Amino acid sequence: MNNVNEKFEITHLQKRIWYNEVLFPNTSMNNIVSKINIGSNLDVKLLEKTINIIIKKMIH
Repeated sequence: MNNVNEKFEITHLQKRIWYNEVLFPNTSMNNIVSKINIGSNLDVKLLEKTINIIIKKMIH
């Protein structure tokens, strides 16, 4: 059975990201960017509402 308190060493890449955050705090240099293609029937207002809900949940 897995112990929920089990800890693992972070990867080299995670260490680099953390180190850059220490060197350059409060910047967006470590934002991970990706792209997805969305079909033409996109409800932009609904997408905006959904993103705002996610942001509010992340802040609180």
